Amino acid sequence: MKKGQYFSFDAITGLLIFVITIGIVVTYWYNIQQVMNNNDASGRGVALRISDMLFTEGDPPDWDIYPTPGHVNMFGLMTNGSIDAGKVNKLKDWMNDPGNRDVVLEKMKTGGFNFRVEFSGDVDLDPIGPEPTCNTTVFTFTRVAPVDIGSGLPGLEKVVVKVWVCPE
Repeated sequence: MKKGQYFSFDAITGLLIFVITIGIVVTYWYNIQQVMNNNDASGRGVALRISDMLFTEGDPPDWDIYPTPGHVNMFGLMTNGSIDAGKVNKLKDWMNDPGNRDVVLEKMKTGGFNFRVEFSGDVDLDPIGPEPTCNTTVFTFTRVAPVDIGSGLPGLEKVVVKVWVCPE
């Protein structure tokens, strides 16, 4: 009678296949996590960049007098240190116009991300950009800015920048 041995060729082959499979699964899981982290970092970076851009006067500073966004180098919503309702309305109008929307997104260097800017505070300002239209991760960046509430009186406005990309 022959008895089985613990370290037979079959046992070694089975162990080798098991270790290789576990290695592949761990490597795949790590790569998926890295891709997700890169996408998250990219979305947060775009939200921060848009927020930083909007908290300037823009280039040129009086960009809201132009009829189209083609002559604007950078969109900023501030004038003399406060949010300018005229600039907010102009950018909102351009984002609602399909012909101008692509130009605005290109000049803002959104990298394929969509964005929306929402306001809440002492002045009733309409949001800029559409609501997210897909079930995806939305990155937000919130800031507070001074706003003129009329007759030169100061107020505060909470500005929330939302950034997302819809899967194709």
